[in-house]
Amino acid sequence: MIRAVIDTNIWVGALKNQKGYPARLLEAWLNDEFEISVSPAILSEYERVLFSPFVREKSTWSTADIHDLLEAMKIAAIEVSGTLELRVIAQDPTDDKFFVAAVESEADYIVTKEHRWKKLKTFRGIRIVSPSKFHEILRKRRQ
Repeated sequence: MIRAVIDTNIWVGALKNQKGYPARLLEAWLNDEFEISVSPAILSEYERVLFSPFVREKSTWSTADIHDLLEAMKIAAIEVSGTLELRVIAQDPTDDKFFVAAVESEADYIVTKEHRWKKLKTFRGIRIVSPSKFHEILRKRRQ
């Protein structure tokens, strides 16, 4: 099964627009079309950002729905320690946790909207793709 690390901005997009590619990826994950990998630091960021007033005011999701999503992630995701020392994104070292989780879990993809990440194209054999590209990859696998 495909394994991916999902940047927080993808889940934010899913909560803000239920018809966009991020929402389609959330649905695909909930339908077991791919696995997600997380670390404690990533889960913490997901929780902090998804419950933030900025996201909550633009989302149609209830607090209970967001809580349930995060609990599902804690149960179903592949959790890694996140302790590998890597320096990848010089402009924002806090983003390195996503690359660490990808390497530690041997992920196939990192899915993000971050342009500076996508410029890398790959990192240690892990493809860095947009939500639309990842959706296309999943769609082709369904055929």
